[in-house]
Amino acid sequence: MEHLRNARSKPADPRDVGGAAVTDVTARHRGQIDSLRGIGITTVVLAHCVPDYYLGRFSLTTEMGMSAVYMFFVLGAFLITSQLLTTAERRTMARDTLKKPLLGFYSRRAFRLLPPLYLGLFVAAALNLPYIRHELPWHALFGTNLYYALYPHAPQTSSAGHLWSLIVQEQFYLIWPLFIFLLPRRLLGWAFGSVMLIGAYAWIPGNAIPSVVIAAAGIAYLYSLAIGGLAALAQSHGIDLRRFNWLAIPLLVLLLFADMVQVRAGEIPSGYAALIAHLCRTALLVLLVVNVSRGLHGRAGALFGAPGLQYIGRISYGIYVYHLFILAIVVKTLTNLGFAGLTAYKLLIFALVYSATLAAASISWRWMETPINRYRERFQYRPIRTSNQRSGTIV
Repeated sequence: MEHLRNARSKPADPRDVGGAAVTDVTARHRGQIDSLRGIGITTVVLAHCVPDYYLGRFSLTTEMGMSAVYMFFVLGAFLITSQLLTTAERRTMARDTLKKPLLGFYSRRAFRLLPPLYLGLFVAAALNLPYIRHELPWHALFGTNLYYALYPHAPQTSSAGHLWSLIVQEQFYLIWPLFIFLLPRRLLGWAFGSVMLIGAYAWIPGNAIPSVVIAAAGIAYLYSLAIGGLAALAQSHGIDLRRFNWLAIPLLVLLLFADMVQVRAGEIPSGYAALIAHLCRTALLVLLVVNVSRGLHGRAGALFGAPGLQYIGRISYGIYVYHLFILAIVVKTLTNLGFAGLTAYKLLIFALVYSATLAAASISWRWMETPINRYRERFQYRPIRTSNQRSGTIV
């Protein structure tokens, strides 16, 4: 991390006081980032609808779904950290207090995330989907991961079993801005690295952290979140991580080997192979996120430039929130109509759930999320400017 401390960062343009959500380079390729989200969310829905597609003892769809979730962890931390680093520079240049940017960040996150979440929970409770009314206070008060830590089998039966990943991220983002706003920039690399080590330690067999604490606090996912933040920090210092693309093949080979070891052991995750697989998978996801954020070309660029895929990515948050509720509704409806046998055709269920979820998420995006997103721009952090603004100086 010494190279991060010694590298020279590019100062933010003082005339740009709007508070961009991502770095300038990343903003130019926001459409491709949406496509990455679109691929990820489609994989997650497929994994939940077709959870038992095995290659031998290896559940291919489950592993694909978890890899997609880790991708969202890495991507989310990468983008949020980029935003926070830009805001921190503007705050420093303006000599502003901590209250204004912190309140702006939390307000914008709340307006973006809470309306679809609470709408989904309200509809699920109104329809009395499995276990939702019993669990509702936990989900509504961001205690999903704590509830599932206390009752480990609940996610397998609950219609809200997917919300844990959203809650883990939001709990992480309650603390993350404080790191970036309060610590000196030269120490951020070490701080991020320390969080990564804590997350990696949770994967070591026989570690000293109680399993209920690991589950309740989401410690095992800190590695994916922190490494996404570290990648954003490196990019803010002008370090092009694409120079490490050559590591992709060795990492992929090592990942496949670690997965094979776990399959032979008959359990996933299993021992130190699980740690190695997690580290390799996350490193590959970092390379993927960095390359997409800087723009893909050729056939990959054409795929990630597809308007339909970009739109799916744009509404991916709604898809994630609603899809497991809709899966429960589809199964319940088919059963009540006397077509319970159709639920055995998993690909058919996937087609029905995916189509219905796209429709629901599109309506949510058009009529609820887009107007709220326009309103939340009022909470964008803007440093105080004086009469010197024409010269581009913020004071």
